[in-house]
Amino acid sequence: MNKWLSLRRCILVATMCAAFVSQETWALAGTTGGISGYVRDTDGNPVVNARVTMSSPSEVTSTSTDASGHFAFLSLAPDTYSLGAIKDGYQESSLAGVTVFADQVQTVAVTMPHLLRTIASVRSQSASNLVKSGVGGNIYNVDAGQIQKTSVLGGGGNLDSAYSAIASVPGLVVGTGGSGWNQAVIVHGNYPWYTGFEYDGIPVNRSFDNYTASTASNLGLQELQVYTGGGPSGISSAGVSGFINQVIKTGTYPGYGLLSGALGAQAFYHSARAEAGGASPNRNFSYYAGLSGYNQAFRYIDQSNGAALMAPGQPYADYGYLRSTPSGFGIESICDPLTGESPNTLAPFCLQPFSGLYGGTSSIADREAVANFHFGVPRHDGQRDDVQLLLSASALDTHVYSSLNDSGISALTAAATGVPYCGPSMTGPGCAAAGGPNYLTYADAIVYNLPFGTNIAPNNTALSPQIYLQPHSPTNRTAFAPLPFDLQDAMHNDTGVVKLQWTHPFNSRSFARVYGYTFYSDWT
Repeated sequence: MNKWLSLRRCILVATMCAAFVSQETWALAGTTGGISGYVRDTDGNPVVNARVTMSSPSEVTSTSTDASGHFAFLSLAPDTYSLGAIKDGYQESSLAGVTVFADQVQTVAVTMPHLLRTIASVRSQSASNLVKSGVGGNIYNVDAGQIQKTSVLGGGGNLDSAYSAIASVPGLVVGTGGSGWNQAVIVHGNYPWYTGFEYDGIPVNRSFDNYTASTASNLGLQELQVYTGGGPSGISSAGVSGFINQVIKTGTYPGYGLLSGALGAQAFYHSARAEAGGASPNRNFSYYAGLSGYNQAFRYIDQSNGAALMAPGQPYADYGYLRSTPSGFGIESICDPLTGESPNTLAPFCLQPFSGLYGGTSSIADREAVANFHFGVPRHDGQRDDVQLLLSASALDTHVYSSLNDSGISALTAAATGVPYCGPSMTGPGCAAAGGPNYLTYADAIVYNLPFGTNIAPNNTALSPQIYLQPHSPTNRTAFAPLPFDLQDAMHNDTGVVKLQWTHPFNSRSFARVYGYTFYSDWT
């Protein structure tokens, strides 16, 4: 146990050091929000020293009004709260449904009538609109309930991503039919790479081209925070036309658990998700953890991908390759699918038909994991520091319609090599025109792992050339083997996030915050 404890301590120290050394800015956006306002009586006079309490499953906190009746809470976890005000000599007053959004301080007004001979009086109102009163600028917040309702707004390829919620915000355009990695989000007609993205306050735009490098999963998404006119001064991302931040859920007391699944009909879709959250009664510790995965296949036009409509002469036929033939002139004919030649002896060219699906997404497999921990550190003055540890990992595999079967064996072979397909057996109908074997192979390589100037010795294993098989291809095959007819191209995207944050409140109106993070992303 001591060995494991020491190892964990070393990993934590190394992570913190790497994060703080690599961090270029200490600004942070999108983890807490605030509520401020005034408490007055029915005559408009301030109510001094009234006790104001904000209560939600995430936390409960209180403060007192000052000489002008003003109160403020500047470090609240995003959630829906009940605001209550109490003072001797006045009737209790409350506001229900006060939704706190990240990076925003909203203004509310509370009225406390003088205590009369009434038994009780409660004032309440709802405040969970997309556009918030008391908040300036082009700011929109999509909460967890709205996120669920808009899950199909971004199209069938975005059922499990935040792009559907993004599509619900005025002024933003998310392209229809999108799926998977790095979808374009256009704010007020600007270029998509001018849009900034953050994941719970961590910038996730790539440094060299500013494209978003996050899978934008909706797992653990408590709130989607959108600025359509540039973000606040505290953001860390490099967006200039707009700013989007995903705020991650925190644990609540009492705890909760959720297990959900989906099974798609006709078009293939399997999905499963497990989430759990909880907190200690005093909320000095809270946690949220989520796991999700889905596999989805895509069909276009109909269940047969419009095959009947993509044949030569049909409305969706796509002739993507112009091929020269030995005789004649003019561009009048479709190339023979077997020989690659024009059936018209007078035409020197023919059009090689490609499937209109070529290059489109065929399937997606996504795996997500999120864990968000908060540790409260009580202080003698009654305040409490908060330490957050956030971990996130994603793996997204996207396959596209690019196999020989998808494009047409002869069409793709002719486009790549200039002559028709002829298999290793040399018995196919295109072999006469090809003049010998002609087929596409794995992109293997011959490598020489030798110092410069070393003589190659073919009979010496240590000094002979070595075969490097194409990554992600079968290893139990010969080098430069023919490509299987159903093999598709794939893109692999992975991300990893570790964030450590410390928040020190001085009072309900001010706080200090320091954080560090690591963000890993690849695209292969």
